[in-house]
Amino acid sequence: MTYAPTSDTPIADEGRFGSSKRITITLRHSTHKALVELSSVEARSVSNLVSHLLEWALAQRTKLDSP
Repeated sequence: MTYAPTSDTPIADEGRFGSSKRITITLRHSTHKALVELSSVEARSVSNLVSHLLEWALAQRTKLDSP
C-alpha cells in the first residue's frame, strides 16, 4: 500500500485542500499521557500531534516499501 498525502492536492467536491476525516481510537493510559506531554512540548493539540505522527509514519513506511 502506498501513502500519498493529499493536503496539497485539490479535490473538486471537497474544497480547496480536501477534507479531514474524524476517527475514534482507544489508547492505553500511558500512551495518551505521553501524547499529552509531547503535544505540550511541541505547542500542538493532541489531535494535531497524532495526525502529524501518523502521516510521518505512513510516509516512512512508503519509503521502506518502495523498491
